[in-house]
Amino acid sequence: MSLIRAMLGAGETRSGVDAAKPVRDPALSGWFGGRATASGQCVTPDSALTFAAVYACVRLLAGVLAALPLDLYRRMPHDSREIATDHHTRRRLQRPNSWQSEFEWRRQMAMSVLMRGNGYSAKRYDGRGRLASLVPMHPDRVQPLWLDAAGRPTWADEGDRVGYWYQPATGPGGILFADEVHHWRGLSTSGLTGLSPLRVHRETVGLGLAAQDHGARLFGNGAHLNIVVTHPQVLSDPAFDRLKASFNERVGAGAYKPLLLDEGMAIERLSMTAEEAQFLQTRGTQVEEVCRIYGVPPHLIAATDKVSSWGAGIEQMSIGFVQYTLLEWLTNIEQAMSRDLLTEAESASLYWKHTVAGLLRGDATSRAEYLKTMVGFGVMTRNEARALEELNWAGADLDKYLVPQNMTTTDLLGQPAGGAPDVQPV
Repeated sequence: MSLIRAMLGAGETRSGVDAAKPVRDPALSGWFGGRATASGQCVTPDSALTFAAVYACVRLLAGVLAALPLDLYRRMPHDSREIATDHHTRRRLQRPNSWQSEFEWRRQMAMSVLMRGNGYSAKRYDGRGRLASLVPMHPDRVQPLWLDAAGRPTWADEGDRVGYWYQPATGPGGILFADEVHHWRGLSTSGLTGLSPLRVHRETVGLGLAAQDHGARLFGNGAHLNIVVTHPQVLSDPAFDRLKASFNERVGAGAYKPLLLDEGMAIERLSMTAEEAQFLQTRGTQVEEVCRIYGVPPHLIAATDKVSSWGAGIEQMSIGFVQYTLLEWLTNIEQAMSRDLLTEAESASLYWKHTVAGLLRGDATSRAEYLKTMVGFGVMTRNEARALEELNWAGADLDKYLVPQNMTTTDLLGQPAGGAPDVQPV
């Protein structure tokens, strides 16, 4: 506990905890996940965000992961549940620290894991041993490592327990134990540290940045000339000098000045060149590649080149985004919070859960038809259908199966109106 106070400060301030200054020197950026690419671009999380596709994907995913309702539930009889309103950790998450709301804290953690593969927060406790705050730590200043039985770093591929070396912006660094850190871990090959998507795919992002810079320089200089000047005979030297000077005046700030011609010269406008078409194709391809890296359908970041995204497939694409992209992240976050913010005994009866029903409302008609069919043919009970919709158990009567004949229950089959049953219940 004293180590956290020494490293993060006795008071709950942001000094030494917030993001480190970005490293822009290519010679030093390798220490912080950046490296020069074949395109000549040095890709770091900071530089990658200047690529619109990366920014849009990270903003979308981090925003959705932070905005989805998240709560702590207590398991109850009959597969029911209730919100654990009396649990201290649930109340603490609603105000993780003195300067961030729950949304802001969750979004910062999500951005860290989406860009750097890991999100960290130091857990600080009050005098009663209860969680007092969650203080974000910059991922570039944290290194997970294995510890031996005595709590010393082993610097090996395995150990007795996990620790975290933390180097604050000022002052000496030190080791935090696993029970002092809340860790969101992305896709990992070691099981200890998450992989940074931007580092793994730095060549893809670097090519997108290079194409972006190329276009900016080209149009910024006003040198994008898609015309041909023809002369009826031989161009004289004075006319050539005047033509050259006229062209030079149209570069940069004078890009839209008229071009002065003499000696009967004429202008022909060219269609798009192969190089221009290749440049535009490269820009579009890199946007698609970034969407593929993050599992985001292109239409969700307004990448709808030549095709309207508001067709018949938009609903299914959005549902696929929830099922095949968000579900993985939500499960990862929920289990990380149960591991780090609940004791082993508490995890037996408590669990964290996001509510995604709001994202699937667009398919409510087909889902309602599915549940109606399953309940109507006696495949599932009404309480089982309610459980699928995250609704509580509604009494023993709804545990009875319905059958198509007048939608009655199986224990009333064959019973005439107002009389005793003719046969035994099924």
